[in-house]
Amino acid sequence: MVRTTFRLWSCPIPRSVYPNTVSKPKGLGVVRLNGKDIYLGKFGTPESHAEYRRVISEWLASHQLTAGTQAAAAPTRATVTVNELAPAYLRFAKGYYVKNGKPTGEIHNIKDAIKPLVLTHGHVAVAEFGPSR
Repeated sequence: MVRTTFRLWSCPIPRSVYPNTVSKPKGLGVVRLNGKDIYLGKFGTPESHAEYRRVISEWLASHQLTAGTQAAAAPTRATVTVNELAPAYLRFAKGYYVKNGKPTGEIHNIKDAIKPLVLTHGHVAVAEFGPSR
């Protein structure tokens, strides 16, 4: 697939959203959301751009928290321990490492890496954890 430079806004888009691209065999615009391809119509047409904006807007609306909710729920870095961060990272990884709508095998690697980390450093604050520890 060929990436385009078509941009709609300046806000960051999660990695699970790929930009409007062309499906070479079909000549259709396509966007990948959470590992699933969504066809938008003939590539480069105003209709495909409008469909892209509609699909992305719906996806963003269903996957975002309001700023107030996100800020109120976020603990400070000094108070979060490795025990608290590990499951949060695993939840993130399950959404990030997705192909064709299903988690990839990388999730098993991450789980295997997190187990000894939690056992040996689970009580340590994230702010204090680092290579010299």
